[in-house]
Amino acid sequence: MKRGSISVFLSLLLSASLVFVLVVAEASRYAGLRLTARQAGAAAADSIFASFDRGLLEDYGLLFYNGGRGAESIRCELIENDYQHYFYENANKNRQLTGGSFFRIGRADADVTEVITAVDYNGEIFVRSALEFFKFDAVSELAGRIREELELITQGDRLKESVDSGGNESSLLDQLKPLEPAASESGQEGEEGFDHEKLEDSINTSAIGAAEKVRAKGWMWLALPGDKTISGKALDKTGLPSEASRDLRKLNGSVFDSTTDCVLFNEYLLAMFPCFVSEPPETGLHYQLEYLITGKDSDDKALKAVLNKMLLTREGMNMLHIFTSSPKRLAVEELTMLLVGWTGITPLIALVEVGLIAAWAYAESIMDMRILLSGGKVPVVKTEEDWNLRLATVIDFLLGADITAEKHQRGLSYEDYLRLLLFSTDSHELAYRAMDLIQTGKRETDPGFTMSSQIYAMEIRTTVSAEELFSSVPLVSGMLGYGNTAYEWEEYYSGSY
Repeated sequence: MKRGSISVFLSLLLSASLVFVLVVAEASRYAGLRLTARQAGAAAADSIFASFDRGLLEDYGLLFYNGGRGAESIRCELIENDYQHYFYENANKNRQLTGGSFFRIGRADADVTEVITAVDYNGEIFVRSALEFFKFDAVSELAGRIREELELITQGDRLKESVDSGGNESSLLDQLKPLEPAASESGQEGEEGFDHEKLEDSINTSAIGAAEKVRAKGWMWLALPGDKTISGKALDKTGLPSEASRDLRKLNGSVFDSTTDCVLFNEYLLAMFPCFVSEPPETGLHYQLEYLITGKDSDDKALKAVLNKMLLTREGMNMLHIFTSSPKRLAVEELTMLLVGWTGITPLIALVEVGLIAAWAYAESIMDMRILLSGGKVPVVKTEEDWNLRLATVIDFLLGADITAEKHQRGLSYEDYLRLLLFSTDSHELAYRAMDLIQTGKRETDPGFTMSSQIYAMEIRTTVSAEELFSSVPLVSGMLGYGNTAYEWEEYYSGSY
């Protein structure tokens, strides 16, 4: 009897111990399953992000996952299928060594819960991706480039002031009309008296009249180099990022808070997109930098808008030079007296003098445009050696005479002036217009390509299930009351480039 009692007690003790061991083993296995699922999820998501659009990287240095795959919208079902495949392969990669059961994941259902694309956050996602590329693309050149750019920005502040003070100028003849009655009433007449027709003829045949005729008819033909023609390319903006509704959220630590980042982004744009003096691309707009600055939908409109901005800045700086140059002021005063000195009207003489200065500066500015478009350089602030047109040649130049200017190595090139204009353009607008050009260019080879389907970051929810192993043993399930059930839990993975 004692031996039998001991055997029963030992059997019960061993059974309880076995159940305890199996429960602990199952708990450990469950923890291992959760760890396996997390590792497999991270590896699967990394595999998804590793499938970036290689063409976009090679052409524009951007890391994005093409969620459209030929369609104009994100195809989440394809992403989920790929994720499930990668997840299952990574979760069960050791199934041959372990007998295929110990840490085996039974099922993994994926659901893309959130995506962040290139067009989100008001263009800041695109800018961040561009900066990440450009910061490491030419590290050795960036320090010097940033210093040069900051110097240009300082000069650009002066140029911006000249543009803001320009405004709409009325013709000089319109400004003269209020002076006529006042002059007559005050008796300020020269020896020959006040002759309006003679005055008008003097003004019309002077540099002032020639400049006003050019302003009225357009000056582009004077600035365009003889071997250049304006491209007739146009852009259909339907469906482009700049025309779509925008996500106006802001990123924490905005990429636009740093002047250095703005400089780098402008350098990225200059490196990726051509302009008038660049080799024209095979497809799309030829003057893409000009489009970035103006948003005009055709090459001719964009170029004219940019050159008008440049002309205003140059005209202001050239007028400043004439006002501060004694030889030029003397030449203007002498010509003024020849034109209207006979009237004896001091306000009229002063106004004509200013008009001649403006006409001279205007003609010199058009010559500056010709130099820039020919690949030359023009200083922001000129010296006597940098000046191109003499006052005596202004009329001939404005009438179309073939007057060539010497190209100087000192000053800013056409691209440098574009840098200044880029810096003064809203960064968000630049980002969306750049995406317009990228989308248009990529659609030449991929008709369904859209920037709104280029994924920068995403979150994936995974519902994971696995069969019980040790707790499904009849002894354990009988004692604990469990059947042959399965585990099911959710894992989340979020990542970005």
